[in-house]
Amino acid sequence: MLDFALSVECNPCKENWVLIFHATSGDGESVLNAWKARDNKCDIVSGICPCSISNGCLPPKAKLETFKPTTKTLRSPFKDYWDCLNINKVKFELNVQGDTVAFIEFD
Repeated sequence: MLDFALSVECNPCKENWVLIFHATSGDGESVLNAWKARDNKCDIVSGICPCSISNGCLPPKAKLETFKPTTKTLRSPFKDYWDCLNINKVKFELNVQGDTVAFIEFD
């Protein structure tokens, strides 16, 4: 199984990666559609965010290590607020059977 994850780092003083998107090959879901989808029920500013993995939503402050074994495409509502976040770095990670085999980090 092949999957990829996109994480962001918002604190330059320490590595504090937050998972924004997780997609897995062979799950029958469109990665592009999942990336473009917007969760209109979630407002990270007010803190009102009925987010659950069962509906494909990553809870706030999710860590990749928690979701590596999942076969579901997951999208964080933080993606909808990309311009408001104080992002310092982004990491794109490629995993095979739960193990990271490659990653790209950029600012």
